Amino acid sequence: MLNPKKVQHLTDQYEKYLDEITDRLWVVIKTTQESLKENTINEYQQIDFELCVLQLRKALEVTGFLCLLAHRPHYGKYSKRVTKMYEPGKVLKLVKGKNSTYFPVAIETNKKGKKQIDSSPVSETKMGPVLTEHEYLEAYNKFCGGNMHADHSYTREGKDTSKKMLEANLLAKKMMSLLAVHHIIVDQKYLIYAAVNGPDNRPTATFFSRVRE
Repeated sequence: MLNPKKVQHLTDQYEKYLDEITDRLWVVIKTTQESLKENTINEYQQIDFELCVLQLRKALEVTGFLCLLAHRPHYGKYSKRVTKMYEPGKVLKLVKGKNSTYFPVAIETNKKGKKQIDSSPVSETKMGPVLTEHEYLEAYNKFCGGNMHADHSYTREGKDTSKKMLEANLLAKKMMSLLAVHHIIVDQKYLIYAAVNGPDNRPTATFFSRVRE
């Protein structure tokens, strides 16, 4: 039986991580939507795009720590090894070796509004397509990494970043679809169930014992 105080601390921190992730994703979604309408937020589209890449990169990094946090009751020994890490691939590799179900699983609600707590993964929810584990790592390594550091040449006139803006918008929406209502299976006994739109439109997280038929 897990310590109730530790479980409460874990779920509180989980909610804070979710709060930060969703706030950053909404910045990406709003900025890209306005930019695609030719309404730049920061006067220059290229700067708007770089803002979106930074926010998306941070949201992806915090999602990695969200996965790690979910496994803290059993894998707390990893904490010291990740204090200087920030790359999702390296962080998640620590957990994946012990638990292949480390990644969030999107859950769709049924007609009665009840959550399928221990259901199979869904590739699309009412919000749209769900970000996959592969897309998650690709978004960080190639999309964010490539657009932040590689072939960077700023000009006041900027470049036509419309296609990249659209890609950033789709990635952010897929992440929102993934995290809107999801669970992470900790082990055969426990899982974390979380929803972004809880009371006051803020995230909520609950630590559950799994019911096996």
